[in-house]
Amino acid sequence: MLLLSGHDLEATQVSCNIPEVTVLRTQATHGGEYLFVWLKFASNARSGTLVCRVTAPTGNTTFELPIAARAPTATRFHGLAADDVLYLMRA
Repeated sequence: MLLLSGHDLEATQVSCNIPEVTVLRTQATHGGEYLFVWLKFASNARSGTLVCRVTAPTGNTTFELPIAARAPTATRFHGLAADDVLYLMRA
């Protein structure tokens, strides 16, 4: 999910240049100050620069988002330790 800020972002459509990236949905806040954009990346999505076009009632703009392949997580996971846990206690 991305959060975009601007003006007049209500009733906005977003499209991207890489076919492996799909815009699932968008939702603007009341007043159009912010726009939430849900993206779905296909498993075969390649690294590169994602260019998305934002179409609003008052005009168009684009933004770029660099995307890169994920580093393998199997070698980075070390489990949980006592330092990783936060206890919330109520007196």
